Amino acid sequence: MIMLYNLHIVKREKQSQTNIFGTRMLLTLRSAHKGNVPITLAQKPNRIEISDRLIKSDSLSHDPNIGALSIVCAVLRKLGWKNDLVPSTD
Repeated sequence: MIMLYNLHIVKREKQSQTNIFGTRMLLTLRSAHKGNVPITLAQKPNRIEISDRLIKSDSLSHDPNIGALSIVCAVLRKLGWKNDLVPSTD
């Protein structure tokens, strides 16, 4: 079966929040720029290991990843993960 679409979509002047969010998610699949350290997740049988740290050089970091890390953990909880969320051992 072949489906053809003849749909013309007018380009918006400003991107929607959904479009921005989706684009950012797709961009995270690429390797980080030099100097950036990506947040990575590794699911183990009873925990999820997260590669980022909140404390760097013996003090609380002002790295933008702190907010991202907090959101990632909150979303995992919202999605039902009840086991541990721990720093990566790598």
